[in-house]
Amino acid sequence: MIDVALAACDAYLDLHPDDRHLRGALEARGLSTTVVSWTFEEYDWSKVRCCLPRNTWDYAEKARDFQHWIGRAGELTKLWNPAPLLRWNLHKGYLLELEREGVTVLPTALFTQGAPVDLASELDGRGWRAFVLKPAIGATSREASCFARGEVRRGQRHLDRLLEHEDVLLQPFLPSVQSRGEISLIYIEGTFSHAVLKRPSDGDWRAQADFGGTTNAALPREDEIGVARAAMEAAMRLTDVDETLLYARVDLVRNENDQPMLSELELIEPSLFFGWGEGSAERLAGAMFARLLRGRG
Repeated sequence: MIDVALAACDAYLDLHPDDRHLRGALEARGLSTTVVSWTFEEYDWSKVRCCLPRNTWDYAEKARDFQHWIGRAGELTKLWNPAPLLRWNLHKGYLLELEREGVTVLPTALFTQGAPVDLASELDGRGWRAFVLKPAIGATSREASCFARGEVRRGQRHLDRLLEHEDVLLQPFLPSVQSRGEISLIYIEGTFSHAVLKRPSDGDWRAQADFGGTTNAALPREDEIGVARAAMEAAMRLTDVDETLLYARVDLVRNENDQPMLSELELIEPSLFFGWGEGSAERLAGAMFARLLRGRG
């Protein structure tokens, strides 16, 4: 029986360099580990005591298969975070649910696959200088595009193309993303661990390193911590999960009134930036060790 399986996609069976910190920390705790492709259908997940989705970064193109994997693996081993949270977190329509729970969320409209949408009408009265269209199930800015307010026709074409195959989100583009960046707060076992500030490169709006963005350690403000806490608590209420989140990453941006707003709550396979949080990989490994020890009792 292997203690921990780290689920990945075929392109990351050696793990992303940042997640190698975690594997080393787990093994330093005496926990045996393996890396398994989530698409390996013949793998017997009952042979591992728990599984963490880490580098499963192709799931957005295989969402139905990934949902099936969550169910199958969740029946045979402990999934952390739990399967109900993973399923709920897969579709970014969760932002609207969190907003109804009182969480301060980046304004979001959700359009359903196949439904006709008049983008110009949707934008009327919103006062946005620019807007973003992106799939409701996405990763690493897949098919996400930013448009100036005067580019509605181009945006409509992009929206129509996406709606043929999937649900789509409409959100404002906030200038603060370019001027100040996006802060990500990382939590381990429900406790704040560390934070990073991600900034896009000059001339871009996407903060991921894949597009030239930069990452640096950061200290969150109290109002940012408040939004993060509210989002995590609401997620647990909405999914009826009564155990603490093993890990979470909360991405926040600031609007024109300097108010922090949730842009994403990442509970499936987010980068946890262990390299920017001293001791963070060891803290997560320790939390898993304690959970597995309790399970033995």
